[in-house]
Amino acid sequence: MKSAVGKQATVVIDALKHGAEATAAQRKRRDLGDVAGQWKADKDVESALAAQDKPDEELWRTTGSGASS
Repeated sequence: MKSAVGKQATVVIDALKHGAEATAAQRKRRDLGDVAGQWKADKDVESALAAQDKPDEELWRTTGSGASS
């Protein structure tokens, strides 16, 4: 019977193997070559994305340091 530390070590080692893809069963990967280079510029999309990069000054003013209460 493994101790709690031994079980934790096994979990960590398994996670590292999976992360390094050192396991026998490799994940199936999708080739995205058919969609590469297909992006079309769109002013509305660019504008919406740019708006997300701007901080909400009123929100920061009302919450102080930005930390949730």
